[in-house]
Amino acid sequence: IYLNKEYADKACMEIANYTGDYRLEFSNDFNYDKPFKSRMKNAENYDFAAIVGNEEFKNDSVTLKNMTSGEQKLVKYWEIYDNLK
Repeated sequence: IYLNKEYADKACMEIANYTGDYRLEFSNDFNYDKPFKSRMKNAENYDFAAIVGNEEFKNDSVTLKNMTSGEQKLVKYWEIYDNLK
């Protein structure tokens, strides 16, 4: 879920770069017209949501949310796969 369309494409490519070898199924949410809460509701169909806001983008990271437990943590792009367990 990207919060700013100015960096969404670059962040998407970076995430795909680091997770592409793992054959993960993921969906990108570029619907900026919808409220964040509504976009998170759509993410409930997945095990995890990777949220990229301004601070995350500046630090090459995502807020990774476990959609079952609700636990959230900040991880670097290259740490995403290791945290999907």
